[in-house]
Amino acid sequence: MHWRCPVCAERLEAVGKSWRCANRHSFDQAREGYVNLLLGHRRGSQNPGDSRLMLQSRRAFLDNGYYQPLREKLAEYCVELGAEPGARQARFRLLDAGCGEGYYTGHIAAALRERNPSVSSSVAGIDISRDAARMAARRYPALHIAVASSAELPIEDHRLDLILRVFAPGYAAEVTRTLRPGGHYLTVTPAAAHLYELREQVYDAPRPHDETSDTFAGLTHLRRERLTFAITPVGDDVARLFEMTPYYWQADRQKQLEISALPKLETRAAFHLDLYRSTARV
Repeated sequence: MHWRCPVCAERLEAVGKSWRCANRHSFDQAREGYVNLLLGHRRGSQNPGDSRLMLQSRRAFLDNGYYQPLREKLAEYCVELGAEPGARQARFRLLDAGCGEGYYTGHIAAALRERNPSVSSSVAGIDISRDAARMAARRYPALHIAVASSAELPIEDHRLDLILRVFAPGYAAEVTRTLRPGGHYLTVTPAAAHLYELREQVYDAPRPHDETSDTFAGLTHLRRERLTFAITPVGDDVARLFEMTPYYWQADRQKQLEISALPKLETRAAFHLDLYRSTARV
């Protein structure tokens, strides 16, 4: 995977432990293996993205298998799309835009290697949080990881076969710019009942999530799939689930303590998977 220079938009090439473009802009690779391509004046805050607490709680929660059905479903989609005759057969290029600590990205990369051995795959992830990029790069050294914003993807025009977005911000102009003609965009968003029982603990009258499918210029919506399954976190996993969501920060301190102390929580994970195809012409 070649990154694009965030200063001049030229291709970055790996030179030792740095990434450099033809205009001599250089970005050092961190010892964990990621590269920071988020320019200081574009960060928006000192530490943008998910907090360290959210990331650590999410990793611990996900490592206990609660969202494994979603991870497996995403891998199925990516393996299917990577094997399509229309995909670039020399190399299948996938970007997880908002990869977090890499739970889905790392598994997808392994699934592509194991199930599509005849297709060379290049899997990359970007996240605006440096802590997320560090965690992903440490655990999954085979991935290409960068600190970057989804609003300015560090990818050359029309290079990607598939962009994945799981509960992260998305920007249609960047998606259509970086997808090849016929490439795919796969999004995961919460269905109406997602974690409803947790939200009942936080709000007096929780509202269901909006279930409207997004529409994008330059993208054709191919299909929507709903994935719902029960989860029952117990002990520390109740607090971890709570802390990895925005609901934690929207609750007062007393609510935070009460919910985190629950011995168990019976709730539902409910997602929509939407698949789009790029209609762009080069």
